[in-house]
Amino acid sequence: VVEHLLSGLRDKDTVVRWSAAKGVGRVTGRLPRQLADDVTAAVLTLFTPLEGDGAWHGGCLAVAELARRGLLLPERLRQRSSPAAACCCRSAFA
Repeated sequence: VVEHLLSGLRDKDTVVRWSAAKGVGRVTGRLPRQLADDVTAAVLTLFTPLEGDGAWHGGCLAVAELARRGLLLPERLRQRSSPAAACCCRSAFA
């Protein structure tokens, strides 16, 4: 299920990316901390130069949803993020 949601974050349709981000937030909120960390890490992998604009947008939507639900803790970002992902996360919080 999580893999399907993560692939939805890369979809060309904005509504699909938005729905996938909401689903990532809902599912992640029900997972144990270690698995939730794995999902967060998977979302942050979308922020690479190889990914297209849709994936970056989907990643921002997912980061914002995780933050809104209180699932994106600062220590998780420090441990898992690349400079590009950190920049996008700051934009999602702004």
